Amino acid sequence: MYTGSHTYPGYGTYLLTVTDPNRTNSILNIPNSVNVAFCLHTLLVIDPMVAANSSTRFTNMQTEAAFSFSTLVHDPGAVDTDGDSLSFELVEPLGDACQSIPGYVPADQVVPGTPLFWLDPTTGTLLWDHPQLIGRYNVVIRCSEWRNGQLIGQVTRDMTLCVDQVPTAMA
Repeated sequence: MYTGSHTYPGYGTYLLTVTDPNRTNSILNIPNSVNVAFCLHTLLVIDPMVAANSSTRFTNMQTEAAFSFSTLVHDPGAVDTDGDSLSFELVEPLGDACQSIPGYVPADQVVPGTPLFWLDPTTGTLLWDHPQLIGRYNVVIRCSEWRNGQLIGQVTRDMTLCVDQVPTAMA
């Protein structure tokens, strides 16, 4: 978890970013991943017409993914204490200086024809039915926060999914 304290000059839209050089080695959908930084960002909107706002938090660790039979499931446990509406989408990971990563392919495209790779846009739950290849994959979930139909913030989760053999009792 990254924490910090910032003072902003006034109303406006701010993009908070941090780049971390410690990406995991051997990620199948990012070539030479150990040498590719990752960029995290949050969109903060300070608007005099919007009451105080707390950013959405992911309460489940990004390392928490489970197999239900042969489907990998990750629920980020997104919580918004203000009761704002949330929507979720998969987005491309970013690298150095928050730029696109050369050679990146979506996790479900490493082996073409993956049956189902889906993010529920209302809960953020990721389902991957029958991953075809054992290994590590990078995915990024963006959560957008809405109040009265207006975008008031976004947070991203850059995470590594580890696909291993499904235990024989579950197969």
